[in-house]
Amino acid sequence: MKSVLTGAGCLAALIAGSGAQAATETASPSPHYGDIAKCKLLSTDETRVTRLQCNFMPNSGSRVLQIKYVSGECISLKNKSFSVKQLQIVTMPVGTAKVPYQLPVPKSVLSNDFVTGSFTFSATQTSIYANPATPVFAYVDLAFPNPGENFFSNISECTVSISGAFE
Repeated sequence: MKSVLTGAGCLAALIAGSGAQAATETASPSPHYGDIAKCKLLSTDETRVTRLQCNFMPNSGSRVLQIKYVSGECISLKNKSFSVKQLQIVTMPVGTAKVPYQLPVPKSVLSNDFVTGSFTFSATQTSIYANPATPVFAYVDLAFPNPGENFFSNISECTVSISGAFE
């Protein structure tokens, strides 16, 4: 059975890290949505860039989902240096084509800003849409400063949260 939360309850579920989708389609004209996803390794390459994928609960309702806020955190469990190079939210707003939306990340590999330990990031308000019964996921690209370092030597983990409302 799906959790049914609105307003402060939806925010509390995100803060508590419940990992469960919080939505209702009967409590108000614009019900809230929130989900937290732990990211899994998708690929790594010789350029020391590692891509993680974070799968959110699909928009299983009959209404369009508007994603309004995105935030996340990446942690190096071995206290190594890394940088969040890119954050994308991928939805299917029209038809069956997946559309990646690139979101700003404060630290950039281009300026050689690497952090040690953990890094929390949030996007400014977004306006990303997902059609009913379509998947929503995020890509997080990590980079490492030293040759030979990658996701496996660093043992990084990331979580991303999204929140919004049904229209």
